[in-house]
Amino acid sequence: MENRTIIGKFIEYLAVEKGRSQNTIVSYERDLRKFLSFLSGRKRGIEDFKKDDIVDFISYLRDQDYESSSVSRMLSTIRSFCRYLILEGIRHD
Repeated sequence: MENRTIIGKFIEYLAVEKGRSQNTIVSYERDLRKFLSFLSGRKRGIEDFKKDDIVDFISYLRDQDYESSSVSRMLSTIRSFCRYLILEGIRHD
């Protein structure tokens, strides 16, 4: 499945199933796109990223002087997205 489609379905899930606010949805989408861009630079995608990729992404954000609160939010976004991917059977770990 194409990244754009998966992101769209995830955003819809956040709005409909989870009842997240518009501000939260916008933040999650921005965070997720940033993470997927990072993965793309590593020749990885939604189906094959590893825990090490997430750890490296967090290190990258810290190196870029992101605030701790922003890093925490992005980690929360990735965690929610991973749960969604498992729920939908796109990933199994």
